[in-house]
Amino acid sequence: MVEQPVPAWDREGMSQLQASTTTAISADESLHSLGDAADLVRRDGARIFSLKTGKCGGLFRTRQIATVAEAAGRRCFVNSMIEMGVSVATSLHLAATLPNLVDHGHALMSNLRIKQDILLDGSFDYDGRDILVPTECAGLGIQIDEDELERRTVDRFVVSL
Repeated sequence: MVEQPVPAWDREGMSQLQASTTTAISADESLHSLGDAADLVRRDGARIFSLKTGKCGGLFRTRQIATVAEAAGRRCFVNSMIEMGVSVATSLHLAATLPNLVDHGHALMSNLRIKQDILLDGSFDYDGRDILVPTECAGLGIQIDEDELERRTVDRFVVSL
């Protein structure tokens, strides 16, 4: 695949390029919302949707975009921005629920680029090639370094339901 080979605003250019090649075009910067997903499908502008939970509006919206892609016969690539491990773990769990993933290449270890993450070592079972989704645990299956979290905390608030 080739990821976002034209500017994000040029969906017509993506459509023309996708029609001219057998190589799959992946929409990244041009894909933020359900409306973007629908437009890309309508224009046949990408065969692969690059999903970033932070860019697409969180887990729920990203899952909806993946469902649009699946309904249209498109595949998904779970991608990340430079993110902390909690966000990466969330994307990993999302990826594990999607039936229309590409077979390889997902960018789910961007937290390795961060000098001090708030996750404790061993939160991911990563062998240099594959990441395994935790199954024998509660929640996301990660362990937070409470001291590092406290050091980074700027403010607190309570949400009451």
